[in-house]
Amino acid sequence: MRNLLALLLFVPSLCLAQVPDYVPLEGLVAWYPFNGNANDESGNGNDGDLIGNLDVTEDRNGVSNAAINLSGDGAYVNLNWIEDLHPASGELKKSISIWFSMNGGYYNPRLFQWGCGGSNQDLYIYTFGTSDEQREMIIDGVGVVTVLGQTWNHLVVTWDFAGGGLNRAYLNGVQLAEAESVLTENWLISGDINIGRLPCPAYDSWGGLVDDIGFWERILTAEEVNSLFTTSFMPGCTDSTACNFDSEATSDNGSCIL
Repeated sequence: MRNLLALLLFVPSLCLAQVPDYVPLEGLVAWYPFNGNANDESGNGNDGDLIGNLDVTEDRNGVSNAAINLSGDGAYVNLNWIEDLHPASGELKKSISIWFSMNGGYYNPRLFQWGCGGSNQDLYIYTFGTSDEQREMIIDGVGVVTVLGQTWNHLVVTWDFAGGGLNRAYLNGVQLAEAESVLTENWLISGDINIGRLPCPAYDSWGGLVDDIGFWERILTAEEVNSLFTTSFMPGCTDSTACNFDSEATSDNGSCIL
């Protein structure tokens, strides 16, 4: 009985470490749910590291140990080098999805930074100013959007590095900015991807919550962006024939009792 109970407790926790059903799998390079670590749950092995004074906390759905809280004093997530995301690697179309809540941080805190040095040497997303209530968010190659602080926001950025297309930014499911893409043939990005700081030198620390970061080697559609924003990850039993069927569950966690 003890072994059976241990197995029942283990299986649901194991099943939680997976890509939710509403996340597009085509072209998915990495998926970070931040369930106590920075592991890539896409199966592609792009694990990262949690660095500095940060806490694991509740996510936007109230699930414990399912998001990270960056202190704003140097804590960050190091996602290492992800070859498939490099603008000059593979398909020249990329997308990033990230949930965040802004609350403090250094002046011009960085949400996403890869490389340093300006044009064709880095990619970045950061906010401008010092207010915790509202800031302008600068998105490389796209433009500027206004974000509210101390509340969860969902951001998707799509980049078309092949040129001739459009780079777009969606905030909370709505496209708010776009810019014509330009072909750059000599990308010089180097170093690891950082979530929560500018690595060179190490400053512009992000203060607030971060969760559910995804990277794709293609352009997400408006419908996929909307699904990522509107569908909450609520694990449970999705088998309607089970006695513990949960009609609100969006992803099966292996707990069904038949």
